[in-house]
Amino acid sequence: MPDGSTLSIPLNVITGTRRHPRLLAVAGHHGDEQEGPSALISLWHSLRPESLRGSLVMIPVLNPPAFQALRRASLEDGLDINRIFPGNSRGTVTERLADALCAHLIRGSDLVLSMHGWSAGYLVEPYVEYPKSGKVSEVSRLAARAFGLGYVNPLEAGPGRLLTVASAMGIPIIEVEIGGQATSLPERRALYEAGTLNLLRHMGILSGRIERSSEPRAIDRVEVFAPTGGMLQCDRMVGDRVKRGENLATIYDLNLERIAQVASPAAGVIGVLRLAASVQPGQLVASVFK
Repeated sequence: MPDGSTLSIPLNVITGTRRHPRLLAVAGHHGDEQEGPSALISLWHSLRPESLRGSLVMIPVLNPPAFQALRRASLEDGLDINRIFPGNSRGTVTERLADALCAHLIRGSDLVLSMHGWSAGYLVEPYVEYPKSGKVSEVSRLAARAFGLGYVNPLEAGPGRLLTVASAMGIPIIEVEIGGQATSLPERRALYEAGTLNLLRHMGILSGRIERSSEPRAIDRVEVFAPTGGMLQCDRMVGDRVKRGENLATIYDLNLERIAQVASPAAGVIGVLRLAASVQPGQLVASVFK
């Protein structure tokens, strides 16, 4: 660290009757996404090595400075770790954390579970992203479906994303979004726990059947942004079905006069919604799953 102290990535490993297959579960990329770290607590204390035919590697908090600050990015450098992979071993604190993950922990994994939960101010309808193209796309797609959520999102994630970098390294990966509002709730945490157990069963590490209520639906996400800043009041909620052109939210000035409306750009389900009352020009208001 800049003050000379040492920063480390916490690592928990359960090795069963053999070392592979190996699932790497990484949480705490963003400090305000709380469901992943919380879910790993229960899994760590409930799984027993003798029940596994493979290994589970857990990183409860990849980005400790951001987690301690309860912010998306570290106060040390302000960088979003999921936009700078594979990092830089001689860079800033966040760049070095990203490098440590890619250089030392991803290689040797048979699947990466990247555990997210949207940021403070937002709530998300749970879904799973996986690489849309590339040599590990099909293996990742099957893992995304096995996780057991209602929606899967094939995605060309772009540079700097762990989804892109792991895929380029030949490591199958899925990125899960559950939660929001910088909080952890029992019902949302339970989704993460159940999904991770499903992945272990899918990989043959854990015995038993995959549990899901229905076949997941493949989606595209259409995003809508605030045309102006002000006070945001949502007219619909996450999970609601909307028509194209239907109003999602209204923006007011600080004297309570209506200055803009935010309409849905497509018919579908509201998958992500900003619930914070404050909004800036160009800030994401909602994503519609279509």
